Amino acid sequence: MAITGTHHVALKAADFVTLRGFYRDTLGLPEVGAFDHTNIVFFQAGDSVIELVEGTPAGVAGSFAHFAFEVDDITESAADLERSGIVFHVTPRAVANLAGETVAWIAFFRDPEGNELELFQPVGNRYPQGAPTVDQN
Repeated sequence: MAITGTHHVALKAADFVTLRGFYRDTLGLPEVGAFDHTNIVFFQAGDSVIELVEGTPAGVAGSFAHFAFEVDDITESAADLERSGIVFHVTPRAVANLAGETVAWIAFFRDPEGNELELFQPVGNRYPQGAPTVDQN
């Protein structure tokens, strides 16, 4: 078997209409697929795809942490979302390696059903190396 990549990440949506509107209208992700016979829709997020499936989330602890949207300018992206009513529980901040070099910028917020989402702006290497330290300022 050869895994060629990740096809999509799926989220269950208790309120499918609200969550669909959030990902489409608030985040601006284009719908790239759907099933006619059920409430399932796919959104393009760069090279990744997010699938929303109508249903009550299982609520199993530890089954989902967050997923991250890569952005070119975290300050601009966060400001755009704040103008749409998004409240960040972790505002944009630097992530540094042990040498004190900034390797990424991060910010966290939640969708209407409480799923944790991250904005991620890499600095240099797209996937930072080394132990991270987060600037709490």
